[in-house]
Amino acid sequence: MKITKYKSVIPIYLTGLLWFLYSLMFPLYRLWDYLIVLILSIIIHLSASVISSRLTHKRYHGIDTGDWNLNDVLLTAMANLEKMRQIKSTIQNEEIRIQIQSFEDDSRQIVEFIRNNPKRYSKASRFFQYYLPETVKLLHNYAEMEIQGQNAESRSAGLQNIADFLMQLVTIYHKIRDNIYEDKVLESSIDIEVMETMLRQDGYLNDMTPLSLENGGADDIFKE
Repeated sequence: MKITKYKSVIPIYLTGLLWFLYSLMFPLYRLWDYLIVLILSIIIHLSASVISSRLTHKRYHGIDTGDWNLNDVLLTAMANLEKMRQIKSTIQNEEIRIQIQSFEDDSRQIVEFIRNNPKRYSKASRFFQYYLPETVKLLHNYAEMEIQGQNAESRSAGLQNIADFLMQLVTIYHKIRDNIYEDKVLESSIDIEVMETMLRQDGYLNDMTPLSLENGGADDIFKE
C-alpha cells in the first residue's frame, strides 16, 4: 500500500512574508542587509517546518478514512506488518513461517476492512493497539532465540513455548477477523431482506421466485 505524505507550504509563505516586510522596513542595498534577512529566513523556515510538521495532519494515499488518528493507527499497523514480513524472512522453522503468513493475511484483511469501514474501528481497537504489536514482539523474540541456537535448555524451552502459543494464536487471529466481519455480514443480510420485501411489494418478485442469477436475477428486474 503506497503512502504519500504532503508537506505544508506554510514555511514558504512565512519566508516570503518576511522578505516583503523586511524590504518595507529596511533598505536592501547593502550586502549585510541581505545576509541578515537570509539568516532570519533560514531560522523562520526551519522553525515553521518543525511546528507545521507537528500541527499539520498527514494524508495517506490509500489510507484516507477521513479520521487522521485512524489513518495513523492503520499506518502503524502496516509498519508492524512490514516488520512481521522481515522477521519471517529470518526464521528457519518452516511451520512458524507458515503461521506468520497466516497472521499477515488475516491482519491485512482486517486493515482493509477498517479502512473501508472506519466506523467499525471500535470493534478492532484492541487488535491494533495490543494484539498485533505484541505478536510482532513475540515473533522478534523467537527469531532472536532461533539465531542463538537451542544449545541452552532455557532457550530450547522458550522456543517451544512460543511455538505452542503461536499455533493457538493462528486460530485466534481467524476468530478476530471473523468477529470484525460479523456485523457487516448481518447488515448485508438485513439489506437483502428489506430489498426483497420492497421488490415483492412492487410486484417484481413473488414468494415463489428466489432472487438469483439462475432465474434471471437483477438483470430481468431492470429490463423494463
